[in-house]
Amino acid sequence: MGESNVQLSSFLRFAAPLAMLGCALGGAPAAGSAPAAVAQRDGSVRVAMRDFVTRVYTDRNPVVAYDRYAAKSLLDPTTGRSTERATAAAMVERFVHMPGSVFDVKNLLVDGDLAVVHYYGAFDPKKPGADVAEFFRWKNGRIVEHWAILQVRQDTKSAVP
Repeated sequence: MGESNVQLSSFLRFAAPLAMLGCALGGAPAAGSAPAAVAQRDGSVRVAMRDFVTRVYTDRNPVVAYDRYAAKSLLDPTTGRSTERATAAAMVERFVHMPGSVFDVKNLLVDGDLAVVHYYGAFDPKKPGADVAEFFRWKNGRIVEHWAILQVRQDTKSAVP
């Protein structure tokens, strides 16, 4: 696997779907919005997720977003490994500040304690990126699980119109 593919894989594992979600959903919530635990109790994972994404990708401040919404340790159920909140935030911080990175959020789906963000992301807008779906499970107002699937776009034209 080439260095750019390793970078893309690492990036997409943590940063992927959130990217332009904040912009696509209308920007940041009002000042003084409810804390994560309150948002969770009133059944509004959607509100909490939107705020999380806004803080990460619009405000470009993942440390604040992860401190507010992520559990101390995030489980990736596909690998069975956990990532510490500070480690995840630091990785996302690196990606959101990459010059030229592009994110185009297509969908945000929420069902109970699960949220899925579907988006297109690229480190360089002149090169193919990937279509990504990131999954987040919430518990007691915190993100406790995170995993992603992606399909890297090819640098070729499709024969299918």
